[in-house]
Amino acid sequence: MKASKYRCVNLGCGGRAYWHARAYKRIPHGELVACCDLVAERRKKFAEEFGIPAYADALETVQKEKPDLVRGYAPDVRVELMTMVTDEKVPACIVEKPIAYQVKDWWAPVELEARPATRFGVNAQFRYHPDLAHC
Repeated sequence: MKASKYRCVNLGCGGRAYWHARAYKRIPHGELVACCDLVAERRKKFAEEFGIPAYADALETVQKEKPDLVRGYAPDVRVELMTMVTDEKVPACIVEKPIAYQVKDWWAPVELEARPATRFGVNAQFRYHPDLAHC
């Protein structure tokens, strides 16, 4: 059965997260229900602006909020984030590119793709790429 609104969580409350959080207001079947950030001041400000609870721990956020979608931003923990949401059986996760910074990180997403718990989307914004701008 399809949910009337998909529960969405932002893991990371930096500048880009604000743009994505504002977009949820335009998505009829999506609702931003919580946020998480390691920096207390940043998560508090974000949570107040969007009227949602804030957490300091990603795992706690996912376990308590039971989201349908997790959006993750932190560049240095993407593989760990993807592993955690798969372990917690979150149906969908969007991460920013690049996923892997080193060759050793490349294998983890390949192995995660073989597990059916979570489907991943990778956000790659090329809007201002010189070749695209030229077109």
